[in-house]
Amino acid sequence: MEKIPANVLRAATVALLVMSALVIVVGYPSIPDPMPVHYAGADPSTVQDRSWWSALFLPVLGGVALVLSVLLCTDARRSTDPQPVRDGRGVAVPYSPAMARRQREQIEAVNLGWSWLALGFAVGVAYAGPVAVLPALAPASRLSLPVIVVATFLGLLKMLNLVVATGRRVRAEAEPDLEEVQRAEALGEEKKVFRLGAFYYNRLDPMPIVKARRQPDAMEFNYAHGPGRRFLWSLLAVFVVVAAVVVIPTFTTM
Repeated sequence: MEKIPANVLRAATVALLVMSALVIVVGYPSIPDPMPVHYAGADPSTVQDRSWWSALFLPVLGGVALVLSVLLCTDARRSTDPQPVRDGRGVAVPYSPAMARRQREQIEAVNLGWSWLALGFAVGVAYAGPVAVLPALAPASRLSLPVIVVATFLGLLKMLNLVVATGRRVRAEAEPDLEEVQRAEALGEEKKVFRLGAFYYNRLDPMPIVKARRQPDAMEFNYAHGPGRRFLWSLLAVFVVVAAVVVIPTFTTM
């Protein structure tokens, strides 16, 4: 079965979130002030001051999840192409085309998995957003949490299935080239290529992504090169976005 491209999944995610937001915008005049944000049966159990931010919070949260899924994606081609080596501390090892090809496939599977996870979460919040705040849809609000949990879980299962299946296939088809063998012999238990005992940092290694030391079937970045540093910046961006999602509602409801 042919895989659905990540861009198609992202477009579907955006479409769902936009439709959910439009339903809320159209029904906004009917939302009482204070507005219900959770129902216990037919009666609201939690209320807060009505605002556009409160009304659109769940669709916005779905958009944040989509942004995070994009930030966490890694450029498969750029992250496996050979990088220029620089003078400095490290162990000189060759670039392995065979290992790079396997890594490229695994990265593409992870990237696609992030898109499936974001889509699953978007399905949940696209449903929960309108039913949580619009009185006319209140009877359906009892299903909000189950829908979010189930949809997100299905997205996560799809992601894990993609990653695991790709990993198994890649390992089954793996044929190490001479360079990969030479790398294994040169690195061995070499500790000076690790910073803080955990982060691979080898300026003399042209590969931006390498085999993980403790899990040879997994991958880790070579933080001496650009792709590794971009990954760290992406993690920082994820932290900032998550912090903003937590902090902004606090100030808007004060």
